[in-house]
Amino acid sequence: MDFMLNTIEYSKSYKNFRNVDETRDVPESHYVCQWWVQQLQGIKIESNSNKSCRVKKKHRDQIRWNNAVLPFRRSVLTRMEIWVESYLEQWINRLSVLENETNRFEILLRFYEEYQSAVLNHCWSVKGPTDPIGYSRFILMSLTIIRVIHEKLCNDPRFERLALHSIDIPNLISLFEFLVLPTCEDMIRARDLYDHFYQLNHKLYPDLLKNIESTDSFGVYSAALSSTMNKSIQRIRAEAEWVKQQKIQEIKNAKEKYARLMKSISDLSCKCDNTTYGDRQICEKCSIQQQAIKHPSEHLRMSVTIQTRKCIGRYF
Repeated sequence: MDFMLNTIEYSKSYKNFRNVDETRDVPESHYVCQWWVQQLQGIKIESNSNKSCRVKKKHRDQIRWNNAVLPFRRSVLTRMEIWVESYLEQWINRLSVLENETNRFEILLRFYEEYQSAVLNHCWSVKGPTDPIGYSRFILMSLTIIRVIHEKLCNDPRFERLALHSIDIPNLISLFEFLVLPTCEDMIRARDLYDHFYQLNHKLYPDLLKNIESTDSFGVYSAALSSTMNKSIQRIRAEAEWVKQQKIQEIKNAKEKYARLMKSISDLSCKCDNTTYGDRQICEKCSIQQQAIKHPSEHLRMSVTIQTRKCIGRYF
């Protein structure tokens, strides 16, 4: 069984002012047993044999060496990028009883954070990009993940309004001009992502993170439809009203106490003893008066609390 017909061309390297085929470290797969051959589709066993079949790969493995122009196509980063390109949309839309959508987004977030950390360590330094091609693929992969998540949420009846909101990533459209894309497939992906995000920049409603208090914002719209949010608002209002009534009652009690204290000393005269140096004797009237003076400051503090609670209730 020879799969070496029409093979992928050798990787190129630039030597002596010309491109040459890079033929070093081109491995071939070894022997496989008869059991594995039987698993291949379209193969019928005419007779059992104890001999093994030799199978050669249809493609060549491009091994990366120091200062290579193209990245190692079977590196961990490349395999992650291939998975995103080929399987992410299928994975995020699959039905599973073992994980819900929230867990799936969390898994994708951890996956992206690990990928981002590895790419930036490899493709970027203090002086700038060290691998422009790898960094360009990182940008394409990041935008692909954002696009898949956005489309997934827009297809959910709870978040269908998202399709009408803009996604305004600063300088994103102009960023496409600086991408270094060596293959036609990368260029096609970049054009597709450019068209997608260009359309998202011109939607009817504002960006999710801008003008969040506007009546057209997604947060205001979704909060009005959320039963959980409405229940939370009602609970906050009830708590604010209860605290407000408690403070109002405290003010009434303080006013009554202040009035009683001032009335009790209205017929008294000051009898403070100032004869002893450094040891002033305070009379009953002055002592009660000092106690009554504390209540206006407490009244002010409670008034501020009531006003704050009113503002909370008005806001929600």
